[in-house]
Amino acid sequence: MKFRRFHPLYSLHIVRKGLALCLLPMLRALLHFDWASLVLALQQDALILLLLLAFSFAAWQLSGWRLEGDLLTIQLGILFHLRQQVRIPELASAVVTRPFFFRLMGASRLTVYTQRSLPGSITLFLPRRDAEALARALMPDELENPVFAPVGADRLSMLVLGFNVTLTGLMAVYSARKTLYELDPFLTQTAWQGLLQAEALVNRVLPAGLAWLVTLAFLFYVFSLGYNFLCRANLRVARGDTILVARYGLLRLTERRVRLSAVTSCQVRVTPAARLLRRYPVYLAAGHDQGRESPLFLCRKGDWFSLRRLMPGLYLPPSRYESVRGRSLPSFFWFPAGGGALCLLLLILSRTLWPAYTFLFLFGLFFFGCLGLQAAEGYRREGVGRIGSSLTLCYTRRLTRYEVCVFTDLTRTVFRQNPFSKQKGRGTFTLKLPAARYRIRSVSARIARELPL
Repeated sequence: MKFRRFHPLYSLHIVRKGLALCLLPMLRALLHFDWASLVLALQQDALILLLLLAFSFAAWQLSGWRLEGDLLTIQLGILFHLRQQVRIPELASAVVTRPFFFRLMGASRLTVYTQRSLPGSITLFLPRRDAEALARALMPDELENPVFAPVGADRLSMLVLGFNVTLTGLMAVYSARKTLYELDPFLTQTAWQGLLQAEALVNRVLPAGLAWLVTLAFLFYVFSLGYNFLCRANLRVARGDTILVARYGLLRLTERRVRLSAVTSCQVRVTPAARLLRRYPVYLAAGHDQGRESPLFLCRKGDWFSLRRLMPGLYLPPSRYESVRGRSLPSFFWFPAGGGALCLLLLILSRTLWPAYTFLFLFGLFFFGCLGLQAAEGYRREGVGRIGSSLTLCYTRRLTRYEVCVFTDLTRTVFRQNPFSKQKGRGTFTLKLPAARYRIRSVSARIARELPL
């Protein structure tokens, strides 16, 4: 195949990286704060933009890609040429993304991930047809058997799971905003009388400014979550003999092709919403591709046969790996206990100092209580072990339990002990994959010795 250029949108990608240079003239204009400085800054920004456009056009002319046999070659640079080569058998996955702006320009963004070699990922800006043809050439899918397409209750489950984080963020931002607005009068009344006038001005202005920042951040957060949900809707997953293909998105169309032989781990996330719906999202990591952008499957509780259709040889962690005798309580309960004690103290003080805000601290006490229940589950269920030829592990973080099955031997493990855990014969076990890192607390040294380190 002859040498082909990228899409012209590649030039805008280069210009975007250099837009920070336009801020330098504006800083000088803000320091002088006069009309002449503003005009000079705008002229300098226009010159910088022209230079960036010329540089990006030259880079677009001299950059491109070529596919010869099983060798993909990417050439970048103007004065100093950078050539990257990767062979098709070394690829783990290929992701074709078409955001709304890219669709208007007839462009696509193709990202290929390698299994073990560096660089871990390469991104190309290509015309739509070139991106689709190259993705099929890198990851051919002659036979596609349907594996998963959410319908009915499954669609409702994915909707609730997608907005699970939204509801949590809403409560957190509301609590922070109420704290900033309501506690400010008390802080102002108890401020020291000997503060300087500038410091008093800051104390009066800063809470209002923070409230506006929190409000704007909350609006941006809600908008981004809604946009991300639309980008992950309409999921369709098909599986061939060697390739798994997932297509999803409404505003941003995405096609992800994963080589099954390159899959390193399968992760099942048990969130509070997933417990209520009895349906758990499943994520696949392949090589340097973390696979965290969107779940590829929604597994019903107890329906592990469907999971094995997705990945044969998959095993989930048992309900308990080992006895809890000798496990470290502080490593699991220090955060829920500390936060709960603080909220309890504030709750007691609020009965006399801030009676109107008792509910706020009561909500905090409830939240840390939920964290304590999750920590108790982790205290009982966390662990690592082998089932058949697969390495399985279970760990908890915040309000989510993660159940992971590892398929690859390309792992690096670390077992750390401090003087206190060494007396109990336990330590922290860390498993490192090319695209993931898992840490399991208070693992028995005997079990760690049986695993490859």
